[in-house]
Amino acid sequence: IAVRDPGSISTLRDLGVKVMPKLAADLAFLLPVPTLDGDAPAAYQVANMKSVGISARPFGKSNKAIVQLFCDLSRMLFDAKMMPVMLEMDSKEDGELIAEIDKAIGGKVPSIRKLQGPIQVQQRMMRMDALIAMRLH
Repeated sequence: IAVRDPGSISTLRDLGVKVMPKLAADLAFLLPVPTLDGDAPAAYQVANMKSVGISARPFGKSNKAIVQLFCDLSRMLFDAKMMPVMLEMDSKEDGELIAEIDKAIGGKVPSIRKLQGPIQVQQRMMRMDALIAMRLH
C-alpha cells in the first residue's frame, strides 16, 4: 500500500489496516500545468448561472443514499442560482452513479463524461466556479 502523506497512514491504521503503508509521491504532481482549450470560454456557465462541478463517487453497498444526497445538493445549488455539473472522474466508478442521479433529478443536471485524460479533466475544472469532490485515501 502506498500513500502520499502521513495523515493517510493514520487513517488506514484507524480503519484497521495491519500492513504498514509506504509514503510515496503522487504521480499527479508530474502532470503539466494545463492551459485552457484555444476556443474555450474562460468560464463554464449554463443558463447564465455560475457552475459548480460535482464529483460523485459510489460508497457502500447501495447507491440509494448517495443518489439522494447529490439530488439534494443539486436542488440546493439550483435554489442558490448555481448550476451543478456532474464530473465523471472515473468512468467505471462514477458513470452509473451519475446516470442514477440524472434519472432521479429528472435530467436537469448536466454532466461532463467520457473525458480522454487528466489534462482534459483539469481543463474542464479550470472553467468552473467551484468544485465539490469526494475521495477517501
